[in-house]
Amino acid sequence: MKNEGKLIQFSTSKNQYIFDCISGEVIPSKRWTGYIINNYYTLDKSEMIKQKKIRGQEIENFEKDYRYVKDLIQQGMFYYPEESEAENKLENYIYNANSSQLILVLTGKCNMRCEYCVYCEKYPKEIGYSEEDMDIDTAFKAVDMYFSLHNEKKLHGYRKQPMINFYGGEPLIKFELIKKVVEYAEAKDPLTRFYITTNGLLLNEKVAEFVSQHRFAITFSLDGFKENHDRNRVTVGGTPTFDTVIRNIHKLQEIKKKKGVIQPISFNCCFDNYTDIEKCVDFFCQHYEEFSPFFTMYNQINPYDTSYYIWTEERIENGELDLDKDAFNKSYKRIRKSIIKGDETGRKRELAMNLFTSALMVYLRSKWTTTPFNNSCIPLSKVAVYPTGDICLCEKMNKKLIIGSIEKGIDYDALDKYSKLLTYNFTKGKCSKCEAKRICSACFMYMDETGTFNEEFCLRQKQTIRERLSELYEIMEENPEFIGTIGINEEFAEVLEVNN
Repeated sequence: MKNEGKLIQFSTSKNQYIFDCISGEVIPSKRWTGYIINNYYTLDKSEMIKQKKIRGQEIENFEKDYRYVKDLIQQGMFYYPEESEAENKLENYIYNANSSQLILVLTGKCNMRCEYCVYCEKYPKEIGYSEEDMDIDTAFKAVDMYFSLHNEKKLHGYRKQPMINFYGGEPLIKFELIKKVVEYAEAKDPLTRFYITTNGLLLNEKVAEFVSQHRFAITFSLDGFKENHDRNRVTVGGTPTFDTVIRNIHKLQEIKKKKGVIQPISFNCCFDNYTDIEKCVDFFCQHYEEFSPFFTMYNQINPYDTSYYIWTEERIENGELDLDKDAFNKSYKRIRKSIIKGDETGRKRELAMNLFTSALMVYLRSKWTTTPFNNSCIPLSKVAVYPTGDICLCEKMNKKLIIGSIEKGIDYDALDKYSKLLTYNFTKGKCSKCEAKRICSACFMYMDETGTFNEEFCLRQKQTIRERLSELYEIMEENPEFIGTIGINEEFAEVLEVNN
């Protein structure tokens, strides 16, 4: 007996829709659509009609709706197919993944103490700051290992350039090591592309000259306008950082201009419930000429297993901060309304559109195809190496699910174990029949060593996915050309790939 159909019913102010969790398609929902789907294998058509008549409901258009649903189910929608015992080898996915990136976590030190950093005490389940520094031997061995993996992928048809991302702590604390790694990597492949995520405080003229010369793609952590940035992004001594970061970005841009370097920078603008996101967009618009060419990514401050939001609320209650706890929702609705109506044009529209990339990702989720990893990165498409030489699947794992060391190499038994735990969730385990699976962002980062996902994460995903679908289709009803107006060029796509 098949389980009930897997679908998400959602609505806009004008229409009702059904998201099919099997194919990824969205269809208009007619009066009886959801009812017929959910009972298709448990009741025959006459029994469905009988039940509705008993309840005194009219069955107008039932026959037409039934044929509509029947055709869709026969095409393979709404019900998971019988489980296959065939098992694809992990190596097939590894060598055919569409990404190849080494992340060097150069240090556990940082010259800032951002109030929402996952290294701080407000995230007790994550690793904290440390005095660990990567040495040159570890760094070079990491590069050797990475190029071995990258070249193996090339033998299987991979064509993108090697990508090395410097991360921390604050990676510019290890600037001398960065220079040596760049020289070492370029000797292996002159086309290697370099990325760095930095708070910008150490970006002096010497550093700016070097990163410009080697065409680094730089992501700055900058939370928009001064007041929003400075309330959370402070030095170890508690000093605000906005003015210094802006001054250093100007210095970088001037040097690039003199050298004739056209290399976009990007910004990671973090927000919480108290952020006026429209003021953030306006800030980047006001500084458009100084920052150009650039991209801005807007990311919510991590809400899981943290006291950050409680801490912020306490600061508001004791008068230390004067913030509106609904500022984000109010400002986001204003931007969305103006974008839909077409009131915003030019630069502000361009910068505001990046707020809707999550909506675009929902729309573009692969239809009719999927992998056992669902929406998680394929193992070894990213490889993160920590100062101690430990190897993890990405920098956001914070040393969880270690899959080897630089000295001993990748532990393929551990990699296979964690991969099977993850894929079991999606193919046979707890997530396998979840209606939110296809557009859920669950990945290794939210899984512990037993294969269990963070419960708060799961609950939040189920609550918000329906809201995101409703919002997206509300926009598309008002502006059918909306999806086509969200432009993600190749350079921005690479920045998203590196930072997500």
